[in-house]
Amino acid sequence: MSLVTLLTRAFFLFANESFKLPAWLDRALVFAPIAALSAVIAPEVFVLDHHFIASLWNAKLIASSCCVMYFYFQRKHSPSVLHIILLGLFVYLPLHLIFDI
Repeated sequence: MSLVTLLTRAFFLFANESFKLPAWLDRALVFAPIAALSAVIAPEVFVLDHHFIASLWNAKLIASSCCVMYFYFQRKHSPSVLHIILLGLFVYLPLHLIFDI
């Protein structure tokens, strides 16, 4: 198994000529990070105990919506990831701990 892993990962390093991806695949790979991040975050925000949360009165949904709005309005000024994380925590923690949402 180690040999198969090594060969598949080293294939691109030992190729004699440069390897160019097709244009359609190169364009599609631009969206891979956001798709992977969405696949990780969406279940955390919308699912609780294997059930879909249909209510808008959800602390995770409210906090993530605030973070998305902050990013949207600050996108031209290159918003800091730290600011987005802190905003999410400052919105989520009081809603969850004090108001028990």
